[in-house]
Amino acid sequence: MRLSSVLLVLAVLATALVPVAVSAQAVDDFAYVPATNLGGQNGGSGWAGPWGSSSPFSPAFTITSGGLTFPGLITSGNAVRTNYSGSSWAYINRFTSASYGAPNSSTWVQFLVRPDTGFGQWGSMVLGGAYWATNSVTVGLNSDNTGTYLYIQQGPNPPIRTPFAYSAGNTYLVQAKFDIDGTGSLVNVKAYAWVNNIMPTASVTANGLNWSGVGNSLQLYSSGDYTYDQFHVGDTPDDPVPEAGTMVALGSFLSMGGVFLRRRFSKS
Repeated sequence: MRLSSVLLVLAVLATALVPVAVSAQAVDDFAYVPATNLGGQNGGSGWAGPWGSSSPFSPAFTITSGGLTFPGLITSGNAVRTNYSGSSWAYINRFTSASYGAPNSSTWVQFLVRPDTGFGQWGSMVLGGAYWATNSVTVGLNSDNTGTYLYIQQGPNPPIRTPFAYSAGNTYLVQAKFDIDGTGSLVNVKAYAWVNNIMPTASVTANGLNWSGVGNSLQLYSSGDYTYDQFHVGDTPDDPVPEAGTMVALGSFLSMGGVFLRRRFSKS
């Protein structure tokens, strides 16, 4: 392998490892004025209107100064934090301009979430309606006296969850794929949690959940002391790109291979 060939491969890899924006139906990076209430804000793209009012108390969600970051993802704007403590909960809704959930379709949702000191039980996003509604599905982080988890939940049914070791001060990427069946009345959901941009660390699956067909509702459902950023609803996920060190290591390997081949064939 000639050195020029090695360099060409490295150039291709370098291009592949540059973060690129992925098209989505709706995104919000919370680029609003810091210290203001999320209710009534109308930024991002792909939405039918502004965020509604938080319930059961307002204002429950406050814009931070500066957003969350995650390796391998393009991020911008600010973030939104639940400005109360512990396991008290609140929610806030917004509607996408494009509908999702048609029969035989798939929809991805994802968000960045950082538990803060004193975080409570729920750090989650709801697709399809509202938390505890029988036709809605909640995905995200869950904490109780038995541990911390990645979970999926529908309505008042117990959460389906898997252990996921999250802690205060660290930012995680949560993704979930919603696969709608041919009737539009059932959905299979698989959720993933990333701690870095190498691969998901945890995943959990829930199949055959009730689904109400086409919709356009998203809800932020949260206990206290969680910070959120980079909401995304779309046909594809926005995966983080691998560590740049992967390219360097592979380049070193290819370079060594090129030296070996030159030595081998120089003796032929």
